[in-house]
Formats: sequence, structure tokens, C-alpha cells
Amino acid sequence: MQKLPSAPLQEVITEVRWGLEYDPKAGTMTDAGFQLALGKFHGLVQDAFPIARPLHPADVPPALLANRPTHQFWTGERQWPVLQLGPGILTVNDTEANYEWQKSYLPLIRRALGHLEQAYGQMRITEFSLRYIDAVKVNGHGFKDWQSFLQESLNFSFANDFNTRGPLRDFQLRQSFDLAGGDGGMLTIDIANGRDNQLEDILVWQTCVQDRGNWTVEQLAERIVKAHDCASPLFKELCKPAFYGKFTV
Repeated sequence: MQKLPSAPLQEVITEVRWGLEYDPKAGTMTDAGFQLALGKFHGLVQDAFPIARPLHPADVPPALLANRPTHQFWTGERQWPVLQLGPGILTVNDTEANYEWQKSYLPLIRRALGHLEQAYGQMRITEFSLRYIDAVKVNGHGFKDWQSFLQESLNFSFANDFNTRGPLRDFQLRQSFDLAGGDGGMLTIDIANGRDNQLEDILVWQTCVQDRGNWTVEQLAERIVKAHDCASPLFKELCKPAFYGKFTV
């Protein structure tokens, strides 16, 4: 799929996790190699991501932040993409302005994973997800009410077979599917309404492919490619033709 001229993509996030160890003294799960790996990772990425920011006070014990990003690495002052690293977790985040899967985002994932393995040494990844977050301001799409907007815009519908006493105001809808074809994993689609920073009504939908396993970094990179091959065509499949057409001009 070619990049859409008016794509509604807000953010794409690749998240990877690796196994933690139980620390009987602290009674918590911990990433014993994190502090050393953090310094190495910073050194490896600082040319491309020169702005490093901690996300928590320095006196917070790393054991309390397991599987949570603790440091961000930005390409410039609040300029995307951004890498996030924490005990047991790495995320690679970008936005529509930069996003091109083959040209920019996949190479960025591969570089980040390579730096991660250089920082930690040979490692095994136990979990990953690839998530796309899309959103549109509904007032620019002929919005009348939420029920009809969903039915006219998305290849998805629902009905309330009871007296709702009034029009639909807010919703959060989630469906998860086991992926067929032998690759395993799960596909989750979230559809919800909300408001943006200007307090305008927006429709938000997220598409996420995730899986658990035991991969080398090289194996994981190929698994992420398969996740993209699953998620990418779903955008067009989910949108009805007229709604999709507005993103092509």
C-alpha cells in the first residue's frame, strides 16, 4: 500500500519486551542488566537521537518500573521519531509525517533492535506488539450522529435492541481475534470516540497485532514484518469506500 496523501495516522508504536528475573531480596521482578545497557544504548543512538530525557526521578528504584519506559531518546526537541527504553521494554514510536514502512519505519525498527542487542548482548525477546493509532475530526466528514457515522464510515456495525432513551454519546468498542495461518498471535481492533486538544469530536481506531514467544532479535524482526503484512491492509478493509477516499486526496 502506498502512503496516503491525507492519512489519519496519529502514531505507530512497536513495543518489544524481554524476560525479567525475580529478585528475592526485593521481592520484585527486575532487569538486572538494565543500568549498564541503558548507558550503552544511549551511546549507540546519540548521533541519531541526541536528546535524552528521563521519564521518572532518579531516585525511583528500577525494580518499581519493570516493563515501563524510563528514558526517551528524541531526534530533536520534541521531534519524532522517538525511542523509549525501560527495564524489560523498548518502544519505537513515529507519526504520520515521517512514516513510510519500507523506507523509514522498518529500517528504524531494525536499527533499534540491533542497538538493543549490542547494549544487552545476545538476548531473547518474549513479547511484541505493532500498533497503529488513527483519528479523524468527524465534523469534516459529514457527521450527523455517532450511530449513523459509524455505519456510513466503517465496515462495522452494532445495534442496541433496547430503548436507549436518547442518541449515542460515547462508546468504546474492542474486538480481538486469534490470527489464523500458523503464525499465531492476536489481532485487536479498538474503536472509540473522544475529543482533541481543541475539544473537537474525533473518531479514534487502533489496530494492533501482538504475540508472545521466544525469539532472537533477528527472528523478531521478521515476525514484525508479518505483523505489518497483517495490519496494513486492514486499514482499507475497515473503511468504507467513500470514507477511505477522503484520505487519498
